[in-house]
Amino acid sequence: MPNHPSKSSATAEFVLSNVEVVLAGTLALMTALVQGCREEHRRAIRHKVIANLAELEQHEHLSGQFRAVAFHLQQHWYRLDDEPSAIRSAEPHLWHASPAVVQ
Repeated sequence: MPNHPSKSSATAEFVLSNVEVVLAGTLALMTALVQGCREEHRRAIRHKVIANLAELEQHEHLSGQFRAVAFHLQQHWYRLDDEPSAIRSAEPHLWHASPAVVQ
């Protein structure tokens, strides 16, 4: 059973392993890019995503299949870094709107 904070808690605290922290941070950075972070931060965020994917690809506690996925994602993000406009032009009309409040 997943370890979720109770709905009544004012602040959620999670205990994550190192690899879970890297994965969660990478997903958050990817989300920031597609939801419109400041232009001057975009390149640094792309580089951090690439670095995190490289760390996941090398992590000894992940399966070989997961590490292969991380490697292929890293290669994809390298290509996006060469053509940063590709991140913004990925068919935004197909995206779901983000909720105003997340609980």
